[in-house]
Amino acid sequence: YPSPNRWFRWCTERLKINPTSNYILNTVNKHGHAIIVLGTRKAESANRAAAMDNYNNGKQLRKHTLPNAFVYAPIADLSNKVRPTLFRGLLNPWDGSNRKLLALYNNACSGGECPFVIETGTQSCGKSRFGCWVCTVVERDKSMENFIDNGNKWMEELLNFRNWLYNIRQQTNQYVPGRLESKVKFGPFLLKTREEILNKLLNMKEHLPVELITNDEINYIHAFLG
Repeated sequence: YPSPNRWFRWCTERLKINPTSNYILNTVNKHGHAIIVLGTRKAESANRAAAMDNYNNGKQLRKHTLPNAFVYAPIADLSNKVRPTLFRGLLNPWDGSNRKLLALYNNACSGGECPFVIETGTQSCGKSRFGCWVCTVVERDKSMENFIDNGNKWMEELLNFRNWLYNIRQQTNQYVPGRLESKVKFGPFLLKTREEILNKLLNMKEHLPVELITNDEINYIHAFLG
């Protein structure tokens, strides 16, 4: 596969929807039913409000596409004005700080919000916040740019790596041509390009305060290459 792009967004299904669906199905097999609690809100956008009204039909629980699974959106009608005040005054189940959570969201964006994708009909991202720091579907990672502008300078190296990964996909000498449908436009990266990507990632791994790749993943890659 090439790195994901808007013509071939293979990552949403393989890395988000399928693992989540497997977890839900395992829960249903164990307990008979499952309820998925989502933090989606109608106030996020007009499109989100229309989609939620279409799905829910006025009911608190709506059927999921998976058997014996239901979706519950407890803050569906929560407005943007009420949300920060409410969350500052509530305790959360994991004993964390809601103030830190709100600060994280404020630093991340100034645009739309990103839902937790569990169905193929759900749009994965808003205008400036999404889940994967290395996402190449979008032209710019506005979320990380906002984090850096708000003082998280250590993320600059991550942003540079993401931008480089996006740019080399546009270079025909970096990927195998003619291997996928024409609408995809880009083919899989060449082996030498993949090695360069891994080496850059490993160099960053040594001095950044986040885990970018696990030792098990590195060992798997080496074993695969022989």
